[in-house]
Amino acid sequence: MKVLISVGVLCLAQGAAAQDVGLRFDEMPVGTQWTIEYLDDQARREETYLGREGDFHITEYVGIKPTGERRVIFKRSYDAEGRLVKGERDGAANTTLPFSCRYAVGECTHESKIPNVYSPSNDGFLESTRRHVNRLEGGVFYFGMVLSDGTVREFPFELGKYNIRVAQEYENNLGQKRGFKLISIVEP
Repeated sequence: MKVLISVGVLCLAQGAAAQDVGLRFDEMPVGTQWTIEYLDDQARREETYLGREGDFHITEYVGIKPTGERRVIFKRSYDAEGRLVKGERDGAANTTLPFSCRYAVGECTHESKIPNVYSPSNDGFLESTRRHVNRLEGGVFYFGMVLSDGTVREFPFELGKYNIRVAQEYENNLGQKRGFKLISIVEP
């Protein structure tokens, strides 16, 4: 296996050149795995590209605690353009229709449907509609949430190889640093 470690300039140089910010699965080898670490608690998330199932690209999204304990969080489905549409766990799925605005430049509205409980016996969903105004500058994608007063709060995502999000850093309303950084990309 070949390991690529995130080095800011290297990743940005391989980032998104076009206005499409969906993951570029058609260029990504099956088995590619990327790991991020959260800035606030050092918890890690690992995502592995499993290949195609019908019209969708499928990944496995795993949480890794600082103790090393691993737990599958979701089996994720992305559309042909690499935009997230569904996460499934324990017989229940959340959906974002037509796709998550985290993968689109410009004005975007998506509808989310999240199960009350992730189990086959789920009896209901929390549904919401969110509007976003997103932009791309160089290798940074600005995810802009339109707030109830009409203002936009932006969250920057640095893009790397295959449009994988390699870093995000922002302050929450309490002034605390939040976000993540890419630890590694491993290709088969």
